[in-house]
Amino acid sequence: MIEVIAVSMALAHLRHDVPSRYRTCGSPLLAHLYSQSIFNRFGSWIAICSTALVITVCVSVARADPLDTWTQVPIAGTYPSFSSVTFAGGLFVASGSAGDGETGVIGSSYDGSNWSMQYVRSDAGAGIAYGNGVYVLVGNYNSVEGWEYYDIWASTNGTNWTSALYQFDPGWLYLRGVTYGNGRFIAIGESGTIFSSSDGFNWTEHSGDTNAFPTGIAYGDGLFVATSGSSQGAIISSSDGLVWTQCYAGSGPGTALNGIIYGGGQFVATGNNGTIVSSTDGVNWVPRSSGVTQDLGGICYGGGQFVADGNGDEGGNVIISSADGINWKLRYTDPTYSLPWLGGVAYGEGRFVVTAPSSGFVLESAQALSGAQQATVTLTTLVSFKGTNGSHPEAGLVQGNDGNFYGTTAGNVYGTNGISPGMVFRMTPNGNLTELAFFNGADGGYPVANLIEGSNSVFYGTTESGGAGPIFDVGTVFEVTSSGTLTTLISFDGSNGGQVQSGLVQGHDGNFYGTTFTGGLGFVGPTNAGEGTIFKLTHYGELTSLVSFYGTNGAYPSAGLVQATDGNFYGTTSSGGLGDYGTIFKVTSAGVLTTLFSFNYWNGSVPVNLVQGSDGDFYGTTAFGGGNGGSYGTIFKVTSAGVLTTLVSFNYWDGSDPVAGLVEGSDGNFYGTTQEGGANGNGTIFEVTPTGT
Repeated sequence: MIEVIAVSMALAHLRHDVPSRYRTCGSPLLAHLYSQSIFNRFGSWIAICSTALVITVCVSVARADPLDTWTQVPIAGTYPSFSSVTFAGGLFVASGSAGDGETGVIGSSYDGSNWSMQYVRSDAGAGIAYGNGVYVLVGNYNSVEGWEYYDIWASTNGTNWTSALYQFDPGWLYLRGVTYGNGRFIAIGESGTIFSSSDGFNWTEHSGDTNAFPTGIAYGDGLFVATSGSSQGAIISSSDGLVWTQCYAGSGPGTALNGIIYGGGQFVATGNNGTIVSSTDGVNWVPRSSGVTQDLGGICYGGGQFVADGNGDEGGNVIISSADGINWKLRYTDPTYSLPWLGGVAYGEGRFVVTAPSSGFVLESAQALSGAQQATVTLTTLVSFKGTNGSHPEAGLVQGNDGNFYGTTAGNVYGTNGISPGMVFRMTPNGNLTELAFFNGADGGYPVANLIEGSNSVFYGTTESGGAGPIFDVGTVFEVTSSGTLTTLISFDGSNGGQVQSGLVQGHDGNFYGTTFTGGLGFVGPTNAGEGTIFKLTHYGELTSLVSFYGTNGAYPSAGLVQATDGNFYGTTSSGGLGDYGTIFKVTSAGVLTTLFSFNYWNGSVPVNLVQGSDGDFYGTTAFGGGNGGSYGTIFKVTSAGVLTTLVSFNYWDGSDPVAGLVEGSDGNFYGTTQEGGANGNGTIFEVTPTGT
């Protein structure tokens, strides 16, 4: 049965050819397999589970690079011509013209090859966005009388569309793009035209900079960013999508920008004459060399790759790609113009799809891993714990700078010096285990959280109990060298925290930050253990209690913190808040706490670890609650401003009780586990996209 876990987990990271809501497989041991305990090293997935095993899954896949193979796929219908395309909610959605010069078309496809059509009054092909379960298309309609209209369409399923806005455009100020972020859709057009909507169906017009000539818009890391079609290629940004500021003057004449995307933790924009610029914050931009001279337009991010297309009078149409947004590689060229023009790009189900306006075709890459390709999966048990060398590891492994793996066991160790409440170990990649340090109670006991390696190459961790506190043995923070020298940095005493159930994070300032499950200002002894704290600790063991939880601002944080790209720390409490179902919070390094969101059971209860996605938003799970009435748990997304979207409410058959956090794969999707549920009732491994598919 362990083999089923390992093989299924490996395939969950490899398979992209099955279009399903999430891909699951059951296992009776999954309650002990934590997603934060799984990582990739030299092509092997290594996991640790509390059934006293360290296992490795070696995956070898023989295949060509899918970006080197492209196929023209005809679109069935009355000569449809797609211009924009996106993938969201498990569906490709494309829009454009029906080919008769009067009618627009919206297509939907599960695989990018077979399309269903809805014909509409206009060419709604200027842009597509998806957010909060709604698809939105923006475009323009030129009536037979010669009048121009703004035209926006919306759909909750991607196949049945409703006219959301049809408004006279007196200045012929075409809509050019749309995106979703911070709880709202923002559509932009020429001369500062701005429309906003919280639901995609009801829109409000706003006044903007009449000198603006936006061509594309994206949202990421709390910021709206738009490109300009001016000859210099300027870029503007906004925190709310309504008030904009120029942040980049452009790269010079002939570098008008056409498209923009956020992915992999950065913005990347494309423009004329092979122009590419990138930014990690949306404000400071750096020109990059694309290696081509065509006018670049469509761009997307998926499968760990940026992919852009371009058109030009010399050299033909091209497609280029980059893993980092900096170094670009030519992937496709069409010097004979067999497709007259390339348009939008989208990634889904393991392949890229490029639209080709005025052709009746789309262009598809090979799948990242097709059903015909074979994966060889080999399971190797590296270590079997037997009590004398440790027992019941509850935390994951961390790989040190020396290439070895470090971890802890939380169960008793039965050695020659008696019984020890846990230990720290080192393991080589081939499974040679060295027992580094044994806890004795006074220096801590029962380490249940992951170690981290500090910037000084020393490892830091926490214990749930033990320590030399004056009242109770309520846990410690320790450091241990790679040679096994153990030092207790702090023993909690209840008033400053207790019962540490999570690991540490080292902040940009070099200090360590963490949470305690109990203790704090409410601590008065056994009758009231307190409701938890957030603390800061120096290398030398100097402790600062930053926050004490007291119920309404949260209670009992069982998960650790994550330091976001904005420098603040984000985390969760397992209970407390307005409904006592848990909270999501932000805290500064100085201890200023902001409660971003309080759960209400229907959108989740008992949140656990957060992870910041490459799109800048935070993703996590709640162990219980949800909208399916059975309290099976949820998967959610939340912005840094506290706007929460419930992506998935588990229904038991697809999983139940996701008590561990998520990990973002190189494909941009998130992977995790549930403790219960699934086809066999014993838990699942799942994959979910950032849009909840």
